[in-house]
Parts: sequence; structure tokens; C-alpha cells
Amino acid sequence: MLELLAATTLGPDLSWMQAGARPGITGLGSDFGITHTKIGLGRLNAGGNVASEATIMQHNPTGQKFITVWQNTLNENNKLSGVSFLVQRTIEHFLGIP
Repeated sequence: MLELLAATTLGPDLSWMQAGARPGITGLGSDFGITHTKIGLGRLNAGGNVASEATIMQHNPTGQKFITVWQNTLNENNKLSGVSFLVQRTIEHFLGIP
């Protein structure tokens, strides 16, 4: 799976879960590292653009790795930052971090 994901990560775009991927995106906190990512952009029939992403990340203090996949979030900075926040808090709760 890692090889397949790594083979699809060619391109200029960074993970939207990475802080500073583009101006205004807060991304994950500094305790997280992103090892692999595959992102996608698409158009909605009703208008507008959506973003999707599959990411393998690591919680650096514990060394635990996680796979996150989400799709069809509006391609707006506040929406993408919101997804990162939800992913980070979910992982922290799983790890017992308040």
C-alpha cells in the first residue's frame, strides 16, 4: 500500500493537512508528520470545487502511524483547515491526549 500511495504522489501540491500548504491553511500541529499523501480536486455538478485526500501521517511523540481518507470537502481554506483540526483532535483523543 505504501508503494502504491508513494507512486501517486507526484505533483506540485502538498497535503492540505500540512501547515502552510497554501496561505491560510493551518494544517496539523507540529507533533504530526506526513509521510505519504494523494490529493485530488474535482468540480461539483452544482458548481464549485471539492478537495479529497488520502494521507499517511505519524504522531511523532509516540511513533504511531495513522491513515486518513476524506473526500468532497469544499476547496476553501477554512474548510480544509477544519478537516485538519478534526483529524488531529480525533487522533489525540484516541491516544488519550486531552
